[in-house]
Amino acid sequence: MMAQTVSDPIPAPPLVPDDDEEKEEADEDEEEEEEEECPVDPFSHKLALTQWDWIKVWIGTVVLLPIRAVLLLTACVLSWSVSSMALYGLSEYEKSFRPLMGWRKVLRDVSGFLGRVTFHLCSFHEVKTKGRRVSPAEAPVLVVAPHTTFFDGFTVFWSGMPYIVSRTENRNIPLLGKCIECVQALFVSREDPLSRQKTVQEIIRRSASSDEWSQLLIFPEGSTSNGQALMSFKPGAFYPGKPVQPVLIRYPNRLDTVTWTWNQTHGALKIMWLTMSQLFSQAELEFLPVYTPTDEEKADPKLFARNVRQVMAEALGVPTSNMTFEEVKALYGKKSRRKSRIKKD
Repeated sequence: MMAQTVSDPIPAPPLVPDDDEEKEEADEDEEEEEEEECPVDPFSHKLALTQWDWIKVWIGTVVLLPIRAVLLLTACVLSWSVSSMALYGLSEYEKSFRPLMGWRKVLRDVSGFLGRVTFHLCSFHEVKTKGRRVSPAEAPVLVVAPHTTFFDGFTVFWSGMPYIVSRTENRNIPLLGKCIECVQALFVSREDPLSRQKTVQEIIRRSASSDEWSQLLIFPEGSTSNGQALMSFKPGAFYPGKPVQPVLIRYPNRLDTVTWTWNQTHGALKIMWLTMSQLFSQAELEFLPVYTPTDEEKADPKLFARNVRQVMAEALGVPTSNMTFEEVKALYGKKSRRKSRIKKD
């Protein structure tokens, strides 16, 4: 297999200056102090199952879960194999700075089809879509919220296989890591300022490039909540100053088995077990009209992000919360460490 031809690297725009970023954050903090506090707690989730719910879960565990698990593993292995073939022979530079073309792009789409299969096997037999997803030329960025669970990744498979921003650690996840690479994700360390700035730099470059890049799909909240409020949007995807298309995620199920946030007693494995034991689950995607930034918003990415968040919050009928990922981690990380010390004592 022949690798794609590589031309000279395209000069990237300069990094966002740290001083300007700190000044913007300080200005934003002053504005947030003037706003009302969020009337709900967006980071707590309690799962209450009735006796009948538990009976259905155990029936599903015995009857459905083993079959689904085997088929899910098979689909994941196939998707990994197809993704590996799509990336075969490419250098790290080609993976990061040139969009997949030709047969490689076809294989990427096959991997996306298998991704849909894996989501259906997690009990989501029905995925409803509302509105129309626009082309990359109309809006190079898809802004998705609320981010409530790891299942939210399914939006990639119903959005034309856009590239995403993902944690560096996810690249090493068995089977799934290669699939994430196949959509030419941007890998970032959320706690490394330099890594975040390089990601912003590459988003700007891809948005301005004449190459046939797919859209960027991003969860701007940066962390998961219970969906009862929208957290502060990180401004990275808004720096290019290009039109964005807001996308809403809903899970309209009576029993919420999917939420994975900071303050809850059950973890990822129990979420997978309870969800895959359900007879039937639903998920919805709603593509809102394209949001075109004003000149003021183009000059101020954080203002752009806040205004898009407000539009999405109003469409969802939920308030906004000004807590950032770093603040949430500091708050609930302390509580987690305190609980661990109590258990040890």
